[in-house]
Amino acid sequence: MHLALAGLLGAQALLAVQMSPADKYAMNLEQTFKSRGYDVDAVVLDKALTLTSDMFRNAVVRESEARELYNERKALCALDIWYVRVGYSKGILSGDVMKSMSLGCPAEKASRVQQMKGEREAFAESLDKDTRPKIRVRAVGTTLVFEGLAFGIPAYRSFFYRNVLSAPGSHENYCRLGIDSLQLKSKSVTKSYRVVCR
Repeated sequence: MHLALAGLLGAQALLAVQMSPADKYAMNLEQTFKSRGYDVDAVVLDKALTLTSDMFRNAVVRESEARELYNERKALCALDIWYVRVGYSKGILSGDVMKSMSLGCPAEKASRVQQMKGEREAFAESLDKDTRPKIRVRAVGTTLVFEGLAFGIPAYRSFFYRNVLSAPGSHENYCRLGIDSLQLKSKSVTKSYRVVCR
């Protein structure tokens, strides 16, 4: 009996050593909730810290807990946690009800930028084919670069910039592709404009 208990404790100690810092954080958070009398399960899967409990059936409590976790985003990002999910399970045949939030971690942004590289380049290529022959379009990192002699004229630059952002769905598309700036270039002038995404 003592050997079995010692073996179990040894296995738990080994498991604790093999756990990632994010998993340890989730385990400690779960234990904190349970020590206060709340039945909350906490787990980290696919860079998302997920808290589930029947207490999160209350939308106000669910939102409040998600905001509290969001306020800890610097520490969570350091643990390689990029998202938080707070909610409850409706049962086996139904989906979970979750409040999900991105923490906006730099590593997540860098990953998204890298993943969207090919799509940004394809988008720039499609614009290059659609614009007038005197304008060349290319993607340089997260910048969409438009080159043409007419961009040396301030009024044309302003007109072009307004139109390129006001086209239906264009701003949302830039944000989805991770384009964070537009650059209008002529031989003598280069002007950059930020694309502000929420």
